[in-house]
Parts: sequence; structure tokens; C-alpha cells
Amino acid sequence: MKPRFSVPLFLIVFVLTLLAILFLGVAVLFK
Repeated sequence: MKPRFSVPLFLIVFVLTLLAILFLGVAVLFK
């Protein structure tokens, strides 16, 4: 009975983690 387009919490955490890793990688590259 869950909504069709609901986004699982783990997916949000996964995307945020990927963005954080990319941001850190770019920061290190351009430091």
C-alpha cells in the first residue's frame, strides 16, 4: 500500500553520499 513514486530513505542517503564523495574529490583535485 505504499505510494508508487515514494523515494526510499536509503536511496536518498546513497545519493547524498555520492555527492559528498564527488565534492571531496573535486576539492582535492583543485586544491
